[in-house]
Amino acid sequence: MIILCFASGYEAPPTSKHHVMHVLAERNTVLWVNYHASRVPGPTGADLRHVARKLRQVAGGLTCPRPNVYVLTPLVVPLPGSGVARRVNRALLVGQIRRALGRIGRTAGQMGQSHLRGFGGRLIGLGRRSGAKVGTVPTAPLELWSFTPDVAYLVDRFSPQRVVYYCVDDHSQFTGYDAEQVLRDEEALCRRADLVVTTSGPLQESRRPWNPNTILVPHGVEYDHFARALSGELPEPADLAAIPRPRLGFFGLLRDWVDLDLLAEVARRRPDWHVVLLGDSTLDLAPYRPIRNMHFLGPKPYAHLPAYCRGFDVGLIPFRLNALTRAVNPIKLREYLAAGLPVVSTPLPEVGRYAEWVSLAEGPDAFTAAIERALASRVDPAARSAAMRGETWRAKVQQVLEYN
Repeated sequence: MIILCFASGYEAPPTSKHHVMHVLAERNTVLWVNYHASRVPGPTGADLRHVARKLRQVAGGLTCPRPNVYVLTPLVVPLPGSGVARRVNRALLVGQIRRALGRIGRTAGQMGQSHLRGFGGRLIGLGRRSGAKVGTVPTAPLELWSFTPDVAYLVDRFSPQRVVYYCVDDHSQFTGYDAEQVLRDEEALCRRADLVVTTSGPLQESRRPWNPNTILVPHGVEYDHFARALSGELPEPADLAAIPRPRLGFFGLLRDWVDLDLLAEVARRRPDWHVVLLGDSTLDLAPYRPIRNMHFLGPKPYAHLPAYCRGFDVGLIPFRLNALTRAVNPIKLREYLAAGLPVVSTPLPEVGRYAEWVSLAEGPDAFTAAIERALASRVDPAARSAAMRGETWRAKVQQVLEYN
């Protein structure tokens, strides 16, 4: 089975799309289309760097970063509101994807009678296609999985056996997106999909009217990776070792949904606590840098996150409450818990499902009090971690595959 996956940012730190596709790639071939035409770039330094990076990836052509995973960054025009640009992109995308599928088909043909597992766990044999030409779609069965809402127009171009829309966010609420256009595109994809997978209750409720086959599958966790934080084998990162305890930790993208004002107020109230934030930022951090017990350590490799978790005393999810965040299901929640950390979060609906292990608080007074309770907690970290043992990405993917 070849899985044609539409998702952004393969080169970025892993999120749900990476984990899901990497599990599927164990018994399938994945063509990840590094899709990046959903938002008009702005004149900011971050966007200009992003455009330059994408152009380098386009020039690099089809890559194979890991077994059975191919990545194509297509040349497209990032003007989602333009009818002309949309028509141009359709032609550009189809041609580039067909050529990539042709190359992958030739590789698969050289494998002979390889048996790969497809949707629902079916076994499908791929015959030898040594005569396949570049630019032709391979004869192997194909499924289309999309983590972006605006690709319904591609369904008829590739005639996939199955279409799966994996909805992890309310895309219409992201800053810089054309909300009305996103919702039109998303409705079209939901109605064309055989299955819509949502990761939060609000997403399921809002997408189900467009497709009755809309299921809820909360995010998973790479359990063994983060549970390493409970071992004594991980050395403390040098930049973290220089910061006194207690350390209140956060890792992830620093974007407009992260309430830095809330954390700054907590830091001012408790100068003996140290707020440590890891991750790439597009926010203006200048107002917060003078606060001596707020530490911005920048992005860290995914492989190093368990070591940082081991050095945190509390894991934080300080998201602002709005239409975007009420629909999210933070992956970091399960990662913190798998690492044994007590968690303090603003009252996001999906985090509330884990009330046994998480303290929910809104506003500086309640958030500060919740952190005090978390620091004083006598819950065994191993118990928090064990609660996540059954929530692996493999289990989540299996849940999707077993749905009929």
